[in-house]
Amino acid sequence: MELYVEDESKNEEVKNNARYSILYDEWIESPKKESIDIDKKNISEKARQWMKIIDGVYDNIQDEDIDTAKSLIKKYVNKIRKYRECGLEKGGEYSEENLVFKILRRNGYLEKIKDMKNKLVDKRLSLKEATTTIGGKFKVDIENGPSNHGKRAFGNWESDNAWDIFAPAGTIVNSYTEGTVKKIRDTGKNSGKVFGTQVSISGINGYPDIFYTHLKNVKLQKGDKVKVGDVIGQISEWVGHDNMTHVHIGLPRGKHLRDLLKNSDKIFVGAAGGTGENIPSPTDDSSPLKRDSEIDKNIVDSANDLIKNNPEFVDTKKENVITTLEKAEKGENKILSEFYKLVQSKKELKNLKGVESSIPVDRDVELLQIALQFLGFLLPKWGVDGKFGPETEMAVKEFQKKYGLDEDGTMSSEDLTKLFSILVLKDFNDSNMSSIKKDEDPGLEDGGNVSTGKVKLTGNFDDVQKKNINLMINYMNKSGITDPLTQIGILSVISKESGFKPKSEVSYAGTSNSRIRSIFGSRVAKYSDSELDNLKKDQEKFFNVVYAKTVGNQGGGDGWKYRGRGFNQLTGKKNYEKYGNMIGKDLVNNPDLVNDPNVAAEVAIKFFTKGKSANTFPKFKNKVEAANYFADINAGGGVSSHRANAVAASEKFSLDSNIA
Repeated sequence: MELYVEDESKNEEVKNNARYSILYDEWIESPKKESIDIDKKNISEKARQWMKIIDGVYDNIQDEDIDTAKSLIKKYVNKIRKYRECGLEKGGEYSEENLVFKILRRNGYLEKIKDMKNKLVDKRLSLKEATTTIGGKFKVDIENGPSNHGKRAFGNWESDNAWDIFAPAGTIVNSYTEGTVKKIRDTGKNSGKVFGTQVSISGINGYPDIFYTHLKNVKLQKGDKVKVGDVIGQISEWVGHDNMTHVHIGLPRGKHLRDLLKNSDKIFVGAAGGTGENIPSPTDDSSPLKRDSEIDKNIVDSANDLIKNNPEFVDTKKENVITTLEKAEKGENKILSEFYKLVQSKKELKNLKGVESSIPVDRDVELLQIALQFLGFLLPKWGVDGKFGPETEMAVKEFQKKYGLDEDGTMSSEDLTKLFSILVLKDFNDSNMSSIKKDEDPGLEDGGNVSTGKVKLTGNFDDVQKKNINLMINYMNKSGITDPLTQIGILSVISKESGFKPKSEVSYAGTSNSRIRSIFGSRVAKYSDSELDNLKKDQEKFFNVVYAKTVGNQGGGDGWKYRGRGFNQLTGKKNYEKYGNMIGKDLVNNPDLVNDPNVAAEVAIKFFTKGKSANTFPKFKNKVEAANYFADINAGGGVSSHRANAVAASEKFSLDSNIA
């Protein structure tokens, strides 16, 4: 029995199959028994989907400003209302939509939405304008911090006892406590605002547990020790809401931020020699690069922007940048000087849309191709030939995607300025030219002979990568894998999988849903885009879903525990057990061992050989054949969709002697 209060002034029709008068204690319209065919499974599933959506809204409004949160709640209230009305209109009282609505009401989800609105009212009433300056440009209402966050009573200390400390994006956040990093996670994106990274730290030496949210450029890793004043990270941007940038700091219930301010001299100044001390602060007027008028202002602005906002360049030493710029101006760095003149010309470079052989050779295009290859955007077929064709256009798009430019395949004068700035920051010079593939290089594409030489590194590798490449080659030689083309094939796959730095599979929080669906297929097919957005914010939950029952995993946390690791991203409990037994190590109970370079090398070799001898491999005619072969093995058999990436990576290697 359901009671409805009718507003007679609205003259709204109430849909029902019976009416009873309380006043006269009699039926006005007697109920009739109806035979209804209800798809209980489908209705329950749709109800669960709505519950997930409402839970997601409930979680996501917690760090929103009041007006945005209010708008978000209103949006979903209207959606639910229209969803039900549509069902009543279409199928009456027993429509799927109306029955889903009743399940939501019975399980308290309509009340939950109402509760959200009440909390917003409390939050608005509890806001106070007064703030107390507690150090530098940080401001916070110390006494009423948690109230300013909506009086959250969720039974979760990470939600209901927190302070927002407002400061410009890029401001350094130093540690308030001593402790061990417990968790680092990307809190994802929502409503056009970048929420940044969250760092949770377990307190030691009498300090409480604490967490910091809305950060970028976090260099800490799980298990790191921090002291008061050590750098945690920088405050991240809030797109479209510049006045909202802040760090969100939470403590367990019963703990207060003011009790930690006894160390304010270190908290707001930083610990000498603390972690990440080279992170520049945008509030420091001396931080940006400054040059005389002879250097184009756009180049300087671009370099400053990269140093300030791109983690790849955050440790750049400014004095080195100035020196590199001066050498380009004076012609002491010949290749960079040529590129400098190209940037100053304001020229645009693009695909001429002709057949490759008919496109004219252009020295400026050669410079572009040299720069792209130096930065790792390879041109495996044509190399540096001075012709802007489809291959160069594809490499340009990859560059544009990585550095946040319009992915149109055309290098505008602004794009060339960005590219030049990156070359300066990476100290590109004439000595780097030896690693660039020219079109006249014979490579290993033709000839049909098996090499008897050794592997030569032609790509741009740092010292750690070079050390691990040599480690891999040594393990291959010990295992009887001495043919250099076979070695190049294996190295090519490892290059595209881990860049020769063994690591755990990274979060997919920043990956598009379409890309995730193409990778994991049916494993994520049941999730709507909004559900997938929420799922990928929590990388542990995400991996437990996509790897729940794959390669020997049995659910219950196996997906996260046995996610990709090592040089070749070993995945699945069955593989950890199989290759652990082969090398004599317990990888099932110690999966992080796979990230040890020596263990990673052993595992990779065993994986690619499947425990068989080296003479079982085909005799490869060229490195493309070898790269394709091992890309297929790494993908588990069949023709791998990663072949192209492996072939591109093979261009980082060549033979060190004449082909037999």
